[in-house]
Amino acid sequence: MTDLSIMRSDQDALKAELAKGGAAFKGNTCRCVFHDDAHASAGIYEKNGAWFYKCHVCGVQGDIFDMRALIEKKPLTSLLKELDKGKPPPRKKYQTAPSPAFTLAELIKEYGPVNEKVCVYAHPDTHIAEMVVVRIDAADGKSFRQCRPEGTGFVMKAPEKPWPIYNRARTQKAARVVVVEGEKCVHALHAVGIVATTSPGGAKNAKNADWSLLAGKQVVIWPDNDEMGLEYAANVRLMLDALPTPPTITQIDPTSTGMGPKSDAADFLDTLYDLPADLQRQTVEEMLAGAESFGAEAEWHQIWDDTLAGKRRSLPWGMCHITKLTQALLPGTVTLLCGAGGASKSFMIIQAARHWFDNGIPAAIYELEGERAEHLQRAAAQMSNESRLLDSEWAENNPAAINAVRSRYASYMAMFGECLTAAPDNAPTLMEVAQWVKAQAQAGAEIIVVDPITAVAPSEKVWVADAE
Repeated sequence: MTDLSIMRSDQDALKAELAKGGAAFKGNTCRCVFHDDAHASAGIYEKNGAWFYKCHVCGVQGDIFDMRALIEKKPLTSLLKELDKGKPPPRKKYQTAPSPAFTLAELIKEYGPVNEKVCVYAHPDTHIAEMVVVRIDAADGKSFRQCRPEGTGFVMKAPEKPWPIYNRARTQKAARVVVVEGEKCVHALHAVGIVATTSPGGAKNAKNADWSLLAGKQVVIWPDNDEMGLEYAANVRLMLDALPTPPTITQIDPTSTGMGPKSDAADFLDTLYDLPADLQRQTVEEMLAGAESFGAEAEWHQIWDDTLAGKRRSLPWGMCHITKLTQALLPGTVTLLCGAGGASKSFMIIQAARHWFDNGIPAAIYELEGERAEHLQRAAAQMSNESRLLDSEWAENNPAAINAVRSRYASYMAMFGECLTAAPDNAPTLMEVAQWVKAQAQAGAEIIVVDPITAVAPSEKVWVADAE
């Protein structure tokens, strides 16, 4: 029997469960495994000590047991009964023999100099060591051991989580702190007067550290120049954003240092060794000043940058008042054009589509009612200001007028008609329409219209299809 409460609080266990369904995580986000997800619209989050999954598109959410039930296609009640079956009696606690303990002096003597091979994580006020990280160099590479206090010394076992961050005494007093990967980088920056910190346990363990000391501060993240470094930086940002008072976050682009792959802050400092101390500090400060903003401020700046660059603008309808008053065609918006049957919604769409086509705005219209030729007839009537073109009796009695319109607009309709897609004989399903929309977006369409969305094929559980 597995302790169910422990499973719900295990972030990695939830990720592993979702991975069985095909999820590939980047930090705490992933593409949803329960629908065709083109972008990472799902993720996991912690609440009251338990971890949950949620997709912001299809709405699926729940803890590790909900996810396992969905992936294995089992009722949740049956799954919980299986997990709870045969619960063993509580184990009797026995006293275990104490592990071998080493004093700090013995660790330094055995493994090397303090702050280089032996790094002490001391309490910022009492200065008592709460954890020691030991670097062990061997022929097959380096490894690290976390040590916790026990008795009069330290044993090579990690302390309980959350783990402390490094250099807390200076970090606590500083208004600005640089977050790096590894104690070596902290000491390299300290040598030129820059306060820095890191989390223990390597690049994959940012989530296990207590980052609360950085609340409300100015934080600059300096990642290692590799994929793991960028992933570490992303996880640190998630942890910092979750603080009650999130810090102001900027991040250095590790490729901007001019260093090679896998380089870090300490490697950058090594290149400055022949400069005077004040110039080393000045060079590092210039790197920190060039860091990119993240979080709310960065998002705010980005929306202005996109607006000033013309990337974020409301596309025109060709009807000035609608464009000005609604701003309905901003990037990322979904607009519903509503009205009773016969209210000329499709005529309005054709008029707007001609405006987009005439002004070089890529648009795609999926006409679910009527053939493409019928919609081109409507376009011709609008362009010629002759509504009688749509009256079959009038058209039959006025062949000269019809042929004049055909001759005048033939080449235009050949090109404009490529914007229109007529529905197949059988009404498409919502999923088929969604796939068509995705294909048009990938082909470069900036405006995509389905006319009318109510003409899709009915489904047995419309609420499920609609969410998908």
